[in-house]
Amino acid sequence: MKKLIPCLWIIILFLTSLPVHAQDKLTLCSADSPPWTIKNGDSPTDIGGLAVDIMNELSRRSGITVHMEALPFKRCLKYTEHGVFDGCFMTIKNAEREVYAEFTDPYLSIPTYIYYNPDILGRVEWETWADLKPYTIGSQRGFKYGQEFTNAVVEIPLKIIEIQSVKSGLVMLSKGWVDLVLSNEFRFNYLMEKYPEFQGMFSRAEKPIAVGHVYMAVSRKSPHVALVPKLNEVLDKMKSDGTIEKIVHP
Repeated sequence: MKKLIPCLWIIILFLTSLPVHAQDKLTLCSADSPPWTIKNGDSPTDIGGLAVDIMNELSRRSGITVHMEALPFKRCLKYTEHGVFDGCFMTIKNAEREVYAEFTDPYLSIPTYIYYNPDILGRVEWETWADLKPYTIGSQRGFKYGQEFTNAVVEIPLKIIEIQSVKSGLVMLSKGWVDLVLSNEFRFNYLMEKYPEFQGMFSRAEKPIAVGHVYMAVSRKSPHVALVPKLNEVLDKMKSDGTIEKIVHP
């Protein structure tokens, strides 16, 4: 028995030195941006939404604890850059952000469409950017809709009216103050549920003006940046088995 005791201690020390994924914890942020991230109260941690549901499932499958907060987006990116937070759970990838963050593979593709009032315009479809030249287009202040659209605004040029939000744009659309409003389908559908007075009032062109790809970004200053391959493995499985699609299209 005395000979077994040192052996048992060696085994215990070996087991306790093994990495345990359940002990990993990521502190992540994103903007308050329904339906992806929705603040339910004053606390930045009291949140729900489609992206939050995806992250909760990611946490359950990976064993990685995920703490999420809704913050102003610029602050979230700054916290990611300086390692205050481990990263951002919903963002696009660009060269500037790649300097300070490592990105997962994209876990969502989000098309943006043109919405219009058929009672005023009839049917609207488009093939080239020049087809949109006759219309005034409501574009949300601070949003990017892809380089092709940005170029077309200058080169065609397109008539852009900045709107405070998609909701305010829909109000303007209903009154004929703008011809078209840009929105991704998820934000539009969320607003239709929240404001039933809008239901049945608008149509959309079949062709999207852009398709954005959404990533997790992990700060290069985070001690957990090495978890990105594990995050990719779980997210890829969630895509391939249809879990993410079921979350965003219940």
